[in-house]
Amino acid sequence: METRRERLLAAFAITFAPCSARTIVLFGMVGLFVGIQWALLLYVVDIAIIFALGRVAMKVVPGKSTGLIMEMSSFKRPSIRIVAKQTWTRTKSIIYIVFPIYIVGSALVQALYVYNVITPISNALSPLTVLWLGLPAAAGILLVLGVVRKELIILGAVAIFGSTNLGLFFTPIQLIVIALVAMLYIPCLSTMAILAKEFGWKATTVITAANIGAALLIGGLAFRLLALFL
Repeated sequence: METRRERLLAAFAITFAPCSARTIVLFGMVGLFVGIQWALLLYVVDIAIIFALGRVAMKVVPGKSTGLIMEMSSFKRPSIRIVAKQTWTRTKSIIYIVFPIYIVGSALVQALYVYNVITPISNALSPLTVLWLGLPAAAGILLVLGVVRKELIILGAVAIFGSTNLGLFFTPIQLIVIALVAMLYIPCLSTMAILAKEFGWKATTVITAANIGAALLIGGLAFRLLALFL
C-alpha cells in the first residue's frame, strides 16, 4: 500500500478480524456449548462489521484512495538469501516485541491472582459487564485477561469457576455475547505494540478506543436482541 492512510485503514480493519486466538474463544465457548452454527454466524457478523466500520473509517480519515491498477514487475527466480533476509525482517518484531510483551503480560496475570485483586476489578467493571452486556460479574476480569491473550478468556473462566463445562456458569446468550465482545474489543498487547511501532501511539489509541466502543455497543445491542428470541 502506497500511502500511510491506506496502511492505517487496513490496520484498523485487521484489528477486528478473528485471529487464531479469537477463534479459540469462538469455538471453545460458542461452538462447543451453544452450537457450531452460532459460532459460524459470529464470523458472518464480524465480516459485516468490518465492512461497515471500514466504510466509516474511510469517510473519517482524510485523504484519497489510490487506484487498484498496479504495474507488475517481471517475474524472476527467487533467491534463497533474499527470501531469508526478507522473512527475518518481517518476523524479528515478533521475537523482539511480541514475546517480551506476552511474558510480562502473563506475569501480570499471575500477580492478579497472587494479590487477590480479581474480585475488585470485576466489581468495578460490573456496570458495563452486568448491566449493559448482561454477563456475570466475573466476565470483567476475563476481558481484562483477554487483553494479554484472547485465549486467556477461556483459561481464566476455567480457573475461576473450577470447571471446563462453562455452560453451567453462562447462559447461551451470555456465551454468545462474551464471544462477540472478545472478537471485537481491544486488540491484544502485542497487536497494540506493533500498531504503535508502525503508526505511533496516537493512532493506536484511536484504533483501540474504536475497538472498545464498537464491542460494547454491539455487545449490548446483541444481548438485548438475543433476549427477545432465545
